Amino acid sequence: MGETYLINNKLAYVVYSPADSGTGMASEYLHLLVSGNDTIQNFGVRRFTNLTYKFAFNDKKELLFLDDQHFLPEDTNYLAIYKGNQLIGKKPFNFTHNKAYLSPNGKYMVYFTQAMEAFVVNLKNFDKTKIEKPQKELHAIVWSADGNNLALVQDHETYIGTDEILIYSIK
Repeated sequence: MGETYLINNKLAYVVYSPADSGTGMASEYLHLLVSGNDTIQNFGVRRFTNLTYKFAFNDKKELLFLDDQHFLPEDTNYLAIYKGNQLIGKKPFNFTHNKAYLSPNGKYMVYFTQAMEAFVVNLKNFDKTKIEKPQKELHAIVWSADGNNLALVQDHETYIGTDEILIYSIK
């Protein structure tokens, strides 16, 4: 079981169910977002993917899913949009990234390149803004509950062996 969420005033959680019974299915799991006995979203069978910051609900009550965990680098990463467990759209990304995370409000995505650069993407128009930060190892990211602030934990610029927290206001 994964993280818990409050969705439509109901407690929901992610379930990772092994699907390893068939040939060639090692390390594959069914990924579900459930609330009580109801499946809110079936993300399908895939290699294990931590879904924290990989999905969000926008102001239209659509579920946004960051589909970027592919085996082949040439596979297209995209933002899938669901309404009532039905796929209603896919928006491909025209940039490559190493790691990416959706904001809880479904308005933004932050992504990091192999060169440790960071960008925030407005998901309405896909405009991106570079975040000025030191080119240091990233350890964790945390979005505020309203999606308007972003905290990054990374190696400190000058104090070796320590971390620093960088906080950004996203507007």
